[in-house]
Amino acid sequence: MKTAKDVRVGNSYAKIVHAGPSLLRKLPRQITSQRRKDIAVAVANASIEADSNRLSFLVGLGKTYRNAKDYPAAVQVFRKYLKVLSSKVDYNTDVRGYWYEWSVAEGSSGSEVQHSTANVWLAGLSLADNPTIAPFNS
Repeated sequence: MKTAKDVRVGNSYAKIVHAGPSLLRKLPRQITSQRRKDIAVAVANASIEADSNRLSFLVGLGKTYRNAKDYPAAVQVFRKYLKVLSSKVDYNTDVRGYWYEWSVAEGSSGSEVQHSTANVWLAGLSLADNPTIAPFNS
C-alpha cells in the first residue's frame, strides 16, 4: 500500500499539491478565517493550474470550499467541471471522491429539493459498483 509520503505526482509530492483542504485547519488561528480560506483556495487553484489533467485536484478545490463552509462555491466547482470529468487522467481512480465530495457539498447547501435530491443521487453514485457511468446533468 502506498501512502502520500510514497506517491509522487509529477515533480511535486502528493501532500503538497493536496494541501488546500488541510490548510484551513493547519494555518495559525491568529490568521482570520477568511484569510485562511483565501490562502487555502489559492493553493488548491495553484494545484489545478500546475496540472489541469487531474481530477483529484478539482476534488481538492471543492473540498477546500466545503471545509470553509462555502457550500455554494463547492457545488459550483463540481458542476463547472462535470463535462470534462472523463478526460482526466485519474478519472477511473478518483471519480468516487468527486461524487462523494459533491454529494456532501449539495447536502450541506440547504434543505431545498434540488440540493437534497442531488445529495442522494451523488451519494449513490459514489457508492456504486461502476461509478464511471453517471447520467447526471447539472
